[in-house]
Amino acid sequence: MTDRQRMYARAAVLLCGAVFLAVGVARGELATLFLKATNICLECIGIG
Repeated sequence: MTDRQRMYARAAVLLCGAVFLAVGVARGELATLFLKATNICLECIGIG
C-alpha cells in the first residue's frame, strides 16, 4: 500500500467515525451515555 492510499484510508475511517458520532448525537444517544456513565461512577464510589 502506498503512502497516498494509506492517507485516503485513514481519511475514510475518520470520516466514517465522524458520521457515526453525528448520527448517535442526533438520535439522543449522548444523553443515554452520560446517564449510564454517571450511574456507574456513583455506584463505584458507593453513593448510588
